[in-house]
Amino acid sequence: MRLIPVLILAAALALTAQPAHAGPLLGIVTGIIGVIKGSALLTAVFKIVGSVVLSKIAAKLGPKPRQPGIKTDVTQTGALAPCNFILGRYATDGVHVCPPMSQGALKSVPNAYLTYVIELGDVPGQQLVSLIIDGEETTLDVTPHGDGRGYPVTAAKYADRVWVNYYDGSQTAADPWLLSTFAGAAERPWTADMVGRGICYAVLTFRYDREVFSGFPAVRFVMQGIPLYDPRLDDTAGGVGPHRWSDPATWVWSENPIVQLYNLHRGIAVAGHVWGGRDSADALPVDWWFAAMNACDALVDDGDGGTEPQFRAGYEVFVTEEPAAVAEELLKAALAQVADMGGRWLVAVADAGLPVYSLTDDDLIGTQGGDRSDFPAPQETVNAISANYPEPAMQWQGNPAPMLTNPAWEAADGRRLPVSVDYPAAPFAAQVQRLMRATVAAERRFLTHSEILPPEAMALDLLDALTWTSAEYGYAGKLFQIGRLIEDLKTGLVTLHMRERDPDDLVIPPGYFTPPDPVSGVGVISDGVIATFSYGPASPVVLSDVLDDTDTGWLWALNQSIIGGTRPAGEYQFSCMIEAELLGATTPKPLVWRHRMGWLGGPDNYVTTRSDILFPGTVHRLTAHGIAELPDGLQNQRIEVSGRGLAPGETIALTLAHFRAFYRNR
Repeated sequence: MRLIPVLILAAALALTAQPAHAGPLLGIVTGIIGVIKGSALLTAVFKIVGSVVLSKIAAKLGPKPRQPGIKTDVTQTGALAPCNFILGRYATDGVHVCPPMSQGALKSVPNAYLTYVIELGDVPGQQLVSLIIDGEETTLDVTPHGDGRGYPVTAAKYADRVWVNYYDGSQTAADPWLLSTFAGAAERPWTADMVGRGICYAVLTFRYDREVFSGFPAVRFVMQGIPLYDPRLDDTAGGVGPHRWSDPATWVWSENPIVQLYNLHRGIAVAGHVWGGRDSADALPVDWWFAAMNACDALVDDGDGGTEPQFRAGYEVFVTEEPAAVAEELLKAALAQVADMGGRWLVAVADAGLPVYSLTDDDLIGTQGGDRSDFPAPQETVNAISANYPEPAMQWQGNPAPMLTNPAWEAADGRRLPVSVDYPAAPFAAQVQRLMRATVAAERRFLTHSEILPPEAMALDLLDALTWTSAEYGYAGKLFQIGRLIEDLKTGLVTLHMRERDPDDLVIPPGYFTPPDPVSGVGVISDGVIATFSYGPASPVVLSDVLDDTDTGWLWALNQSIIGGTRPAGEYQFSCMIEAELLGATTPKPLVWRHRMGWLGGPDNYVTTRSDILFPGTVHRLTAHGIAELPDGLQNQRIEVSGRGLAPGETIALTLAHFRAFYRNR
């Protein structure tokens, strides 16, 4: 008997088992099935099989999956940061290639300009879409500054305060602004050979303004990813168009996860090396891959009165990641499966596709017997699903999608059996909710068969769909998908392991989409402040009963007018910390909080906002600090916290662990 080598990467889910229900899903975690009997590859393949199959049962014991959202809280520094690039559209904090540099003078202020040089990717061709400065997203104007410092940003708050030059890796000379400004610097002079060939980077210059910047500005960049080869656009590879694998200049960026996966299989050039596979075009049959790519591009209801591609993906790839792990996330974002069938990689998206074989009871080798399973083990049953994904409206931080439940399933199973899924490569709220719905529906298709067929079944491939009409089981053209094939070379018989499928699992009901809670940057908080805090067990504490215009010192006041009236113009510094613990929840939840100051006779116009994600069972210490030049009339200050996104029975226990402020007359 010959066992066909089978490598299946299923529409995988990174599962987090709930305390009361530790069993993960069956058939939607990455599965690698099959060995080669008598082959030198037996040991290696068996090890992979054991590792991945066991992860279905013991996912919680393996390495923690990547959390959705931006990997770092701040822009990194140092030459040892790993190479990275963007697939699709995603955000990155980048890496400082040198310490921030100051120069110039403004009126009486020395070193009034601050310059960052930040690397954003190690594959040329990526484009800057927008940037987020201290929590506020903005784009670049079309007209650069006259002295070459860069393009101003469009946000009114940063008018005449921020300029950006962006390079996409095709540059052949050093940035002229850096050369003219820092060539003569005593430390770290900028020289003409600092070109950054093949590297995407940005040069940002900030003008000193304490009313706008409370410290070193925090920046984040929304990027359009690397150009990719799409074989559907290559008329020498069965497609239509000018793309050529040998000419990257013909490629374009793509959010299609299967196009991204195709390039991963062929290999992606990064800093003179190839990251990913080195598969030939022949190993990726175009009939399978074109169909999967087209399925991703199919337009579906976006939940907001329009349409969008069925499946898209965006991801920041670090070359220290295993390519197989990145492939798993792309597959997950497309409800896709990929199988290695004797050196040919086959791929299927979403459903089983059109059937290629029609089976009846007469086709079965009855003397060999078959095997049918109607229900999985109880610990492998699910009836509810929650998910986390990167939310662009939350500055690309991880965000929980609404839990999907089904009372009828819960009644049939006797209790709620939830599973939590991370979609770090799907920063699309409506798509994630479609993925959740289709995933749990497919998992309710419990029926599996293992049957023996005659030699003609040797023409079948893994992931092929077939229909079965059976008087014995009462099937009338019932759809199945092949998950395992075993050929007996002596008899020619083929054993099929297959699972029921139903295209209706992908049907999108009207009104399926629940938009994420809006959370924007500085100065805006979600609807409804649920908590304001006073320092200490009773009332706020101040240093003296009356503070007049000549007083300076620490002001311990929170959510209360400063005693003695208003403050004149001056310098204000503050720092604060709150401790937060998420209670009664099984999935991460967002927390938005801010420090706010108000002025007599005017609106609150100095607000520092933070957005964080809370994980169950962990006490989070959240801090904020700032410096501001205040106008006349400072009257109150307070900490405000929003708890939108909590479900009934979920709470956030909050403690103001620290708050202090310092005011100095000018």
